[in-house]
Amino acid sequence: MNYKRKILLGGSLLVGSWLVVVLMFLRIVPLSFVLSFVAYSAAVCGLFVGLIGIFEYIRIQRQRRGKDESDDENF
Repeated sequence: MNYKRKILLGGSLLVGSWLVVVLMFLRIVPLSFVLSFVAYSAAVCGLFVGLIGIFEYIRIQRQRRGKDESDDENF
């Protein structure tokens, strides 16, 4: 899975868990311990998956920048 998909999946999990919490707060969806736990778990997983995707993107950009700088030093 590339970094774009990880960032997109993490963001989707965060938004989805936020939406479930808001719907429970407005009492559109009935309150339940299991649903609250699932929403919390989705938020935590989304945060970590999104951060992993962002860190992969940063690592790729640093490698590209390092490769470009090393090419400039050879001339």
